[in-house]
Parts: sequence; C-alpha cells; structure tokens
Amino acid sequence: MTLFHSGAAIKCWICSSRTDPKCNDPFVNESIPLNDCNNDPHKPSTPSLIGAKATMCRKVRQKVDNEWRVTRSCAYLGEPGEGTGNENVCHYLTESYNVFRETCTCNSKDGCNHGPDHVYDGSQVYNADHCF
Repeated sequence: MTLFHSGAAIKCWICSSRTDPKCNDPFVNESIPLNDCNNDPHKPSTPSLIGAKATMCRKVRQKVDNEWRVTRSCAYLGEPGEGTGNENVCHYLTESYNVFRETCTCNSKDGCNHGPDHVYDGSQVYNADHCF
C-alpha cells in the first residue's frame, strides 16, 4: 500500500539519538519537529538518488558497543515492511562485531516512524507493533 503519490510529501521524524537523546526510545517528540520530506536536510547525495522523492519514513535501531542508537528519517528506497508490503513487519539483522540492526519502514501516515520501546522476539522478521 502506498499512501503518498507524486506531488504529495510524507512528513517524518528526522533525528539521531547520537546527537539528541530525545530521539531514542521511548521517543520524546516534544522538541523535535515533524519534517516535510521534500525539504529533507539529510537527503542522500548518492548520484542514483538525485531527484528521488522520499515516499516513506524509516526507523533504524541498532546496537553498537552495547549501546542502542535510533535514527529516524525519510526513506528513499525500499518498501513498507522491508519488502513484505506490510508495514507492520520490521527486519532484524545481526552484523559482524556485535552489531544488531532493526529496520522499520512505513508510509501509512505522517510521523509513522515514532514508537515505543521494542522488545526483540527472536525472529528475523517481526511485528512492527514492537518496533514502532
């Protein structure tokens, strides 16, 4: 399901817990503005993405050196639900050097990349009710 079509811009939370602890879970959005993704200050400069429009929001939560970090952003590639088409599904990945990553992508409404704490349920793909 794609809610936003050409011309319309989705609005997403854009922040990183590395620079703003309010971006972490639980998310405190009292001082973080909702951003129009047409004016994304962090738009990728990758040549293949020049001119691309963000149509989704993304939340990435990763554990690095035993510290959870959260990044909320506009999403330019991928599909809701990490390719499943169901944005209630997130993807969990274990990387080398003890790095764990959870990725959730959505487009059902503005600010859909908010959410409460997540509890990992042990599966590779899990329900976004825990992620968002």
